[in-house]
Amino acid sequence: MTDHQAHRTLVAREVHEGWTLSIAGGSAPQGAGVTAPSAAALVGVPATVPGSVHTDLLAAGLIPDPYLDDNEALLGWVGRSDWEYRTTLTWTVEEAAAHERHDLVFDGLDTVAEVRLNGRVLGSTVNMHRTYRFDVSSALQVGGNDLVVRFASPVRYADRQSLALGYRPQVNRHPFNAIRKMACSFGWDWGLDTTTSGIWRPVRLESWTAARLSSVRVEASVADGAVDGAPGRVRVQVEIERNSAESAAVRVAVNVAGVERVVEVASGASSAIVDVVVPSVDLWWPRGYGDQPLHDVDVVLSSGLDLLGSASRRVGFRAVRLEMEPDEHGTSFRFVVNDQPVFVRGANWIPDDAFPHRVTRERYAARIAQAERANINLLRVWGGGIYEADDFYDLCDERGILTWQDFLFACAAYAEEETWCGSPTTPRSCCGTAATRTSGAIRTGTGRSASTGAPGASGTTPSCCRESWPSSTRRATTRRRAPGRGRSTCTRTTPRTDRCTRGSSGTGRTTRTTATSCRVSSPSSAGRARPPGRRSRARSATTP
Repeated sequence: MTDHQAHRTLVAREVHEGWTLSIAGGSAPQGAGVTAPSAAALVGVPATVPGSVHTDLLAAGLIPDPYLDDNEALLGWVGRSDWEYRTTLTWTVEEAAAHERHDLVFDGLDTVAEVRLNGRVLGSTVNMHRTYRFDVSSALQVGGNDLVVRFASPVRYADRQSLALGYRPQVNRHPFNAIRKMACSFGWDWGLDTTTSGIWRPVRLESWTAARLSSVRVEASVADGAVDGAPGRVRVQVEIERNSAESAAVRVAVNVAGVERVVEVASGASSAIVDVVVPSVDLWWPRGYGDQPLHDVDVVLSSGLDLLGSASRRVGFRAVRLEMEPDEHGTSFRFVVNDQPVFVRGANWIPDDAFPHRVTRERYAARIAQAERANINLLRVWGGGIYEADDFYDLCDERGILTWQDFLFACAAYAEEETWCGSPTTPRSCCGTAATRTSGAIRTGTGRSASTGAPGASGTTPSCCRESWPSSTRRATTRRRAPGRGRSTCTRTTPRTDRCTRGSSGTGRTTRTTATSCRVSSPSSAGRARPPGRRSRARSATTP
């Protein structure tokens, strides 16, 4: 890469240092059983980003471990309080001149937040499961920049929204179905009630020129009946954000296993499809049925001699179909992978920590290894948690673990108003490049967990929810390898809601439905095990 190319390439700078946490609006709620520290002690607390209010207060020694004894009840005041995160973002003349556009990107804000830079309101958020992107080109100033994220009480917000939207049946003392927040944050039969807030996923400043890859979706397929050595096809669908409508034409180059294809994208166009045929590929198989070869896919965006951005993925080639045929028992429900019926042995996956930002790749790997030792070949991600981090799905791909991903509408009836998920005027960029994963593992998106038949429940995903499922293409310019998906002929179980919500047949990284090759029923939410922190009251939240 030449110096000129480096100058034009998107640059991402993490904004994780120097944060402090303070209680907003005076002091913590008072009353019987409240053990909140003084207001003075809750100002300027050193904060970790990504993180949460509870873990920051715990690290500062201001609260007891919420996992122990009855502390979760004693700490209820945290979720009823407003909080403010603050840091100073330095900015130089050289940084300002190096690129045309500068975006502040939050991969996750939990949940009801207002973002300000130098006193200017950049935007408000009400959805934990979305990426938010703000153009701060005109807001940044040379020197120090005051960045503030203020979080409103999720408990009080949910209460107000429940009244505003009208009552809908749910299974908790809190109206968790009135806020787009991890449902089990309000407590569950197996987990503690934290109702925490915080910047729970990474924050970065992205600087770019002319155009950037806003979304990269990779689909790998082989013909039915294919064997090792057969041709494979990779389809790459990219979305491009331009800094101006008059920007020049750009090129998208895709390289798979040494085979490259280049497509010209005309000035003003915002999307492109690139198809690459690989003469010989090895098939991806579920655990117990064969190997899991994954193939590198490199995507490069350029203009003239300028390299503007790049992305890397991995794909697994396989053919999948869902057989639903009438028989003497009713209707079959089984997956056939590469013409081989798969007997699924599944289990439910709930968030591995009440504070999911603490779950590392190593913890994911340990849990998935435990599933392997239990002879499990499918994990169903429960709809009352989160869209797990990329590491979870990547590790499942590498180990041949199938995944079933619920959309996050568990155990309740949900509103379908646009304003419930976010203002209808919210710019599409807030969606990030959400939900365009690719995978070798079978995954089907299901609309709701244990919600069928609830009064007011339509059984479909509200069309307003532009959520990240999962998050791999939020950083389309990085060089990480995200395992890829193969062709699926699964019947759609949940209609695709919009361009930012994926998970139905033929969308997302793979289709997702827990299935069996005989009459085994899908996992139920009632069978979830307690997480480690709830099995042992002596387990400390300081050592996850």
